[in-house]
Amino acid sequence: MEKEDKDNNLAKLVTVIVPVYNSEKYMDQCLESISSQTYRNLEIILVYDISDDSTLQKCKRWQKRDKRIRIIMNERRKGLGAARNQGLNNALGEYIIYVDSDDWIEKNYIKILYEEIEKEHADYVSSNSIYRVSEASGDTELCISGMAGIYNTEELRHILLLQDFPSIWKKIINKKWLLEQKLYQPEIFAYEDWGYAPVFILHASKVILLQEPGCYYRVNAGCLSNTLSQKKIWQDFINTCMYFINRFRTDKCFDKNIELLRRYTLEQFYYRKIISDCEDESVKEKIEEFHNEILIRQMKFDVRLNMKNAIIFGSFSARWEVQASYLFTERIRHYCFSSLIAAMTRPKECPGAVQHSNVFRKCQIEQDLLGRFERDLMKIREVSYLFIDFLEERHGIIELKDRNYVTDSEAFIESGIEAEGRKIDFYSEEFWMLWKEKCNAFIRLIREMPNIRQVILIKNRLSLKSGDFRVTKDYAVAGLSESNYIIEKMENYFLENCDLAQSIEIPSYMQFTDKMFRYGCEPQYMNQAAYLAAGVGIFKRCRTII
Repeated sequence: MEKEDKDNNLAKLVTVIVPVYNSEKYMDQCLESISSQTYRNLEIILVYDISDDSTLQKCKRWQKRDKRIRIIMNERRKGLGAARNQGLNNALGEYIIYVDSDDWIEKNYIKILYEEIEKEHADYVSSNSIYRVSEASGDTELCISGMAGIYNTEELRHILLLQDFPSIWKKIINKKWLLEQKLYQPEIFAYEDWGYAPVFILHASKVILLQEPGCYYRVNAGCLSNTLSQKKIWQDFINTCMYFINRFRTDKCFDKNIELLRRYTLEQFYYRKIISDCEDESVKEKIEEFHNEILIRQMKFDVRLNMKNAIIFGSFSARWEVQASYLFTERIRHYCFSSLIAAMTRPKECPGAVQHSNVFRKCQIEQDLLGRFERDLMKIREVSYLFIDFLEERHGIIELKDRNYVTDSEAFIESGIEAEGRKIDFYSEEFWMLWKEKCNAFIRLIREMPNIRQVILIKNRLSLKSGDFRVTKDYAVAGLSESNYIIEKMENYFLENCDLAQSIEIPSYMQFTDKMFRYGCEPQYMNQAAYLAAGVGIFKRCRTII
């Protein structure tokens, strides 16, 4: 159904589906934001679940006010998934937008999403961020869940599943695609979005993420997920997992996607355990049921065999990548701001007291100065996984007296230590020869350590560009390519001489800094998609299946 808009263009009908249940407090703000959209060719469907307040009366008042509103009545409470499915089956529009009744959207939101899906012919277009609004405090926080761009390959859709909010309500969706793929939500009361997301995303061919935070998500104490018992939520967690497991088995692609689904489920399992009352016997029983039925029986994955220890020598990128695997929940020891030259040198004395406002950085500088990395490795008694990257080598080193070395990192510069010594530049032949000497000592040490289960070199690079998956621009920073050349030379030397080591590479098209990166748009950082890709690679290398 089309009609002419004020610019004499044919505007397609967009159906906005709003499930309503006990919503009297929020409906006016929600429906006002929809009714006043600058995009006018809308059908607004309110799917009413039997409520305990005056929600129905408000629905009827709004219907009188805006003739685009239709009301669908449920005789009993069915939940969000069922309400959205009913709305979809009754929708007349070519595109679907879901809005929850306690949320609201900005005035141009639908117009922006509509124009993008019309231009790109995507299966759906989603905002990559939301405004999270606390009802208790009134605070509004911008939450970014994924990098803007086009997601049109299998690898990118896998990343999209792991990085995006598993929510259906910040998107415009092609209805024909939804119906052809039979993409109906699980009809449960909690976790319907989370279980739906793998099916929804992995059945898409082309997805667009926009940097357009036009949706306001209200966090309120009365929302459904906060009123259900923990036992009921865990049961719906089981049900929603079985929804996507059964769907993928029906579509004969469960085995193909099982590693991704293991990683996706593991992250939510840990999160759900953290916020649950694990002292409640009924909740503990449900957690055990989830572990036995979903993880062990369906996914052949025992969490107890996958609680591992990690030692990280390298950059913050390496740390984020290891954390993104969700395997190393027991203990992570991180040694950063340190060159292998300094880390593998035993000093006789410290050149001065370390002063730093950041406690973590102070600790890292002390480790670098005192050579704790080598000593700590020799003391390891538990089975551990060793992860390395060589990004921190780029800083160069300072030779102190008695052939002691300290890494000339930004953290050291901030420390206020006035170290007397000679700078050895990262690009110099002297640095390379000294680095090889210490690298050989490091490899000998690794070979003598029976508790190191695996050694994984992550091939991180300095980013040459910044941007997103649509547009990037070159950094105006000298020496980045030259630094990467030397880092690659170090990686090759290490891999050639350490027969225990394996490597993980970041896809070249992901090697740029996200312009919205939370720690700053700087060459030493990449982006969430790149870190997730490496995390998935680590998960596949290190996970234990049964």
